[in-house]
Amino acid sequence: YWFTIEQKSAWPYQTSCLCGALVGTKNTSLIDACGAFGYHLGLALQVLNDMESIWCTDGKTDLAQGKITLALLYGLTTNHPHQEELKFLVTSGNFANHESQIKQILDEIGTQEFLIWAALKERELALAALTGFPNHEGVETLNDYMTGLFGDIDVLLSRE
Repeated sequence: YWFTIEQKSAWPYQTSCLCGALVGTKNTSLIDACGAFGYHLGLALQVLNDMESIWCTDGKTDLAQGKITLALLYGLTTNHPHQEELKFLVTSGNFANHESQIKQILDEIGTQEFLIWAALKERELALAALTGFPNHEGVETLNDYMTGLFGDIDVLLSRE
């Protein structure tokens, strides 16, 4: 899972941020820091996307499409009373047919809270990469952007 989201989200964001940095500086430590910011930004966005694709969708959910995402992997690998039931639902064939049962289990074990925590950790790592940048305004803008991705971050942080 992590390798896949690195390829589809982390590395493209990392590359974009590296290229942007190359336009503005030749300082390799700043360029590397921008790349690290982009990498963690990409991971945070993918984790949030995985959450939205189950709980905040107007269309077909990832579960209805039979997609294995971080939410489902969390449920399958975390010890909880419904772990065997979840494994059975997922491995018994077309788990899309069991979407409501799977979602109920994921809700009961706090999967959304885990995903929020994971995305916030990536946010922390992205912002930490910008420590020591000479342009305070630029860092503040990126901080605001990262914070804005989470909507009402105070509510999310209180759930952490």
